[in-house]
Amino acid sequence: MVAETPAQVPAESPSADDRVIHLSAYVQRPLHSVLEAFAAERIDDLLDLAVQAALAERGGDLVSAHASTPVWVSSSHARVPVTWSSARRDGEVIEGTAELSLLMVQSGQDAITELLVALPVGESSASAASLVMHRVLDELTARLEDVARELR
Repeated sequence: MVAETPAQVPAESPSADDRVIHLSAYVQRPLHSVLEAFAAERIDDLLDLAVQAALAERGGDLVSAHASTPVWVSSSHARVPVTWSSARRDGEVIEGTAELSLLMVQSGQDAITELLVALPVGESSASAASLVMHRVLDELTARLEDVARELR
């Protein structure tokens, strides 16, 4: 899989009004298998499906996400810059960025990969964003495990 080096992706810092929430979930697949699931446009489809499933009960908002090419940080860590946008019912469009780190927790036959998301949000939105991101990560990990299994 093609991956960029860290120097090629500019780091964005949150604004002074933002708080960065960190959430994690785990996939019972090796890191390389999870990265294969990120190949081509597949990850955008997986992200969109996970977001739509997580927000299905809320209705109204149209949220989309786009993942960039994974960037290798080390042999056991890759990060994936993500951009997202939300079109609200009142017509307001909110855009933002997040970073998804993929970390090898355990290798071998019972491999585990951690998905750690860092999401800058406004202080007033942090609680609601955490709840939504928990649901998105749950959906995404389930879908990643399915795709990674298919790639074996």
